[in-house]
Amino acid sequence: MSRERRFRVGDTAEFSGVRFRVVTGDKSSADLRLDWLTPRGWVPVSAAAIFYMVDMIAENEDVLYPVDESGRGRGPMGGEYLMAKCRTARIRGWRYAWEELERERARKAERAAS
Repeated sequence: MSRERRFRVGDTAEFSGVRFRVVTGDKSSADLRLDWLTPRGWVPVSAAAIFYMVDMIAENEDVLYPVDESGRGRGPMGGEYLMAKCRTARIRGWRYAWEELERERARKAERAAS
């Protein structure tokens, strides 16, 4: 894959009280790794942790916003909506996906208030 990196060693972020940092990885000189701060100190974010979060949140969305029996809807619903946002983050970056989600939430709130 030959595209410009969005992340660099030393980048940090905090979401919901969880601190993250980007560090040099072990796979090659170009490898980056994401760590999060735990009571044990900085540890790598595991694929299992990512999969657990996606699975739990997607399942919750599926229960809250089930697709009708025909499988048709107004675009991605439930867990598929989450996965569509994950695909957007993968292609356009996490900030773009987050801002898009926030705009959609604001429009939904405006419609509900009308």
